[in-house]
Amino acid sequence: MQIVGEIIQIVVFGTFCVAGFAIGVRALHEVALAWKCHDWPTTHGEILSLRWQYGRITFPVIEYRYWVLGTEHRGQRLNFSGVVPGVGLTRKYVDAKYRVGKQIRVRYCPQQPNEAYLDPKTSWSELMGELLILGPLLILFGAMFLWSVLE
Repeated sequence: MQIVGEIIQIVVFGTFCVAGFAIGVRALHEVALAWKCHDWPTTHGEILSLRWQYGRITFPVIEYRYWVLGTEHRGQRLNFSGVVPGVGLTRKYVDAKYRVGKQIRVRYCPQQPNEAYLDPKTSWSELMGELLILGPLLILFGAMFLWSVLE
């Protein structure tokens, strides 16, 4: 019975290590992609809709269209972190900045024009929090308890 308990502990705490590693890798990927995409070309576009998603976290869902070489594309990605940059942005600010019908500049990938985003700013604080705090803490937590189980 003790062996079963140890196996469960190994699986649980091993999962913490894997989750921490996955969070760190995802954050690194997002940082690299955001950095690379600052050089993407821009084109004109228009905000089609703005609605608010309510839940544990409230955030705007913005739909826009844009044109590349005469072809219309549609997107919803605001930036690469998926968060409105800046702490404490009010709904009033977002509603004004992304009001329906507003003409906007859209950054798009030249090789895949259907991949685009609106705001070149990335929520660096969120990504760095994942990369430098959350990921390593999960790895450390899992490794410490794995070490104690395996001793």
